[in-house]
Amino acid sequence: MGADLLLATLAHNKNKKLNWAAGRRAARRMDRNQILDACSEAWGYTPDTLTEARSQVNTLISQLKAEIEDGSTRDAYTLEVGVWRIHLRGGTSWGDDPSQGWTVLSDAGYFPEVLTAIGFRFDAVKYV
Repeated sequence: MGADLLLATLAHNKNKKLNWAAGRRAARRMDRNQILDACSEAWGYTPDTLTEARSQVNTLISQLKAEIEDGSTRDAYTLEVGVWRIHLRGGTSWGDDPSQGWTVLSDAGYFPEVLTAIGFRFDAVKYV
């Protein structure tokens, strides 16, 4: 059995500022079932309360912001192609998460409404 290469990406227009506050507002607007289901998918368990779920998503947004703005970890790669800035995280995995950055980007993918509100685009990578 060998290691697998796991990669996670997020892309945004480099000429537009990311709006983290809009992402937090989008998380607050998610209805109960939507946010609880997304938390269950992302973390493998359902939070006991809506308040706990919203708190976890808020923490995830903070972690994502730190990951994107710092980008100094060993697995952090940022590519610019045209107007797109593509953030790439990952590495080899022997059954565990390859890096903290990969985990944050992967977990954030379960909240597309939040990512879209922040300014990330899901169709950008297909144009590169």
